[in-house]
Amino acid sequence: HLMSDEEAEPDAHRALLQTSLPTVCAALCRALATQDFFTESEALAEAGELFLSAATVLPEQLSPALSAGLSQLDLPDHSKVLLEQHVQARGEWSKKSHWLEQLQQIVVEWHSERRLTVQ
Repeated sequence: HLMSDEEAEPDAHRALLQTSLPTVCAALCRALATQDFFTESEALAEAGELFLSAATVLPEQLSPALSAGLSQLDLPDHSKVLLEQHVQARGEWSKKSHWLEQLQQIVVEWHSERRLTVQ
């Protein structure tokens, strides 16, 4: 598992994850915003798992990496903030499935906003 902290050399693995997290977040945010595939719950669950795992393994690094990734998107600021707040509030959700459903709503909204700006 990419975000697992249980590697043979955990310090080296953690350093690699810290270094790559901004790039991973940027790519994931871009994919969520542009690929219709991610409006489907199965695909979105994988993306959500990556955010949740990163939050567990690298909690201090996730927020700035996510902000950097979101800053590269051509979406209204309030839409970007929705995702940041949703990821930050992950612990407040009693069920992961409900958290993922809300994540899906955010992504569907992003796609609607992108269609409006493209037309």
